[in-house]
Amino acid sequence: MEKDFNSLIRLLKDALNTDSPTNLDEIEKEIQILSSKISSQLESESEKININQNNLDELKILIEKIAEKNEENKEFFLEFKNFLENRKIK
Repeated sequence: MEKDFNSLIRLLKDALNTDSPTNLDEIEKEIQILSSKISSQLESESEKININQNNLDELKILIEKIAEKNEENKEFFLEFKNFLENRKIK
């Protein structure tokens, strides 16, 4: 599971560093597949699972950065939408 977790971190880094919609779509599909695999492993494990704290911290930071980037994009598009509406451009 450690390998899958590291792959998930790598994919999130890739998603954070790309602006290409095509690349983001591919990365999203890979993340979904990997997340399902990790979820299945977590559900099937009967013993305690140890996940490296550094990996958890890195995952948390990446998720926060992606959320921040998405919020910035959302604000930009809302401002652009308001610009268009104020100029009666539709």
